[in-house]
Amino acid sequence: MFRRLVVGIGIMVVLLSGVGISTAQAAPLIDPTKTIAQNLETIYPIAVRIIALLAFLAVIYAGYLYIASFGVQARLDEAKAWLGAAITGVVLIILLPVIVRTIDMLNERLPGQ
Repeated sequence: MFRRLVVGIGIMVVLLSGVGISTAQAAPLIDPTKTIAQNLETIYPIAVRIIALLAFLAVIYAGYLYIASFGVQARLDEAKAWLGAAITGVVLIILLPVIVRTIDMLNERLPGQ
C-alpha cells in the first residue's frame, strides 16, 4: 500500500514537473567542447527536478518510518538519517552552481594554462 502511494506520488510529480519523453532526437546533455559551467546550465534544471523528487520521496519515507517506529530508538534514528540525507541532498544541489563556479575560477588562476 505504502509503496503504491509513493510510486503514484512520484509519477504525478514527474508528470507535473514538465519532464517528458520525446520521440524527437534531442541534443546530448553533455557537450565535451563546453566548460563544466556551460554543461551545468544544461543539466542543472533537470537535476533539480530529479533531486527534488527524490528528496520529497525520502521525506515521505522518513515520516513513515518515524510514525511506524512506535518509539523504537533504532527506527527513530533511521528516520532521522533519511531526513538528514534528504536535506543534505537539497542543500548540495542548491549550492552546486556556486561550487562549480568556484572551481572554474580557481582553475583559471592556475599557472601554466
